[in-house]
Amino acid sequence: MKRVLLARKRAYLAVDESHKIKTPTAQRTKACIEIGNYAYIRRIATGTEAEEGLENLYSQFRFLNQNIIGLRSFTAFKSMFCVMGGYENREIKGYQNQEMLAQRIAPFTYQKRKKDCLDLPDKVYVTHEIGMTPTQMELYDRLEEELIIELQSGAIVDATMAMTRMMRLQQVLCGHINSSEEKHRHNPDLVPSHRADYTAEIVEEASSKCIVFCRFIMDVQLICSALANRNIRSVGISSLVDGSTRLKEIDRWRYDPEIKTLAITTATGGTGLTLNEASTTIFYSNGWSSTDRIQAEDRNHRIGTLSKVTYHDIVVKNRIDHRLLFVLKQKQTTANWFRSIADVQRFLTDDIQQ
Repeated sequence: MKRVLLARKRAYLAVDESHKIKTPTAQRTKACIEIGNYAYIRRIATGTEAEEGLENLYSQFRFLNQNIIGLRSFTAFKSMFCVMGGYENREIKGYQNQEMLAQRIAPFTYQKRKKDCLDLPDKVYVTHEIGMTPTQMELYDRLEEELIIELQSGAIVDATMAMTRMMRLQQVLCGHINSSEEKHRHNPDLVPSHRADYTAEIVEEASSKCIVFCRFIMDVQLICSALANRNIRSVGISSLVDGSTRLKEIDRWRYDPEIKTLAITTATGGTGLTLNEASTTIFYSNGWSSTDRIQAEDRNHRIGTLSKVTYHDIVVKNRIDHRLLFVLKQKQTTANWFRSIADVQRFLTDDIQQ
């Protein structure tokens, strides 16, 4: 990239989906900023520039020009625009001087939302509440009780540790779980569940092609198996599928009228793809990031979409997937939601009124 940019003195370098360079310490971010110095014109493009907090703006504008915000370090940025607290004053508790930040970046930004420039059909959201099998209920209740005891006893001291435990609760609801930390993550134990079959029912009733987004690799395998049992052909894509063949598999789903469903992990297919062939999107499981959720929804709600798109969420009432969906609908993530261990406990125990 450096050779290409040096050979062209007036090169134009654009970073699409620039929210992917939000973390100042990430290698991707450092590389983009470094090669950006060789470009005559630099631009960024994203529809989710700061969904998870104002701190995500720093690296994106640092790539453009560090003089825009006027601060040369992320520490200085946090000191100016973030309210810090928590352990050793390292946690972002809130924000300040937002008007000042807005004034500094305004001359360098151009914003057009889809609703302002595209005549797109409506988005329709449907939430399906399903029950647990006896095995699921027993396993989930035991793991949840252990987690709450650890939170109350002080064995878990921060939200990151709690999120790791909560991931296992989510896996149980999805129909699988790793029996130990050492066990290979691609070979979890199966847990009897209604979720994959319920997903297959929604697909069976759909009148057009479908997309099923998943958080876990095993989710994709369970969905494809449940669909096969109903003689519904599908394509399953996760990180286990080699990158060079992913687009070929997506094209198979796109052009073969016999293949109805694309089951794909959000990490693999949540950005950078246009999947307008589907008017039904099912979220088998969600991740913790509202940015990832918004990006995934837009895979088939963009230029070329002609009919309304229906988004189905499958949850167990007042369990972790239901609580997580509630957070995502408020466009918050764990970075903003969990300020303390007490917040995690409320997240696990409060009833959801909706």
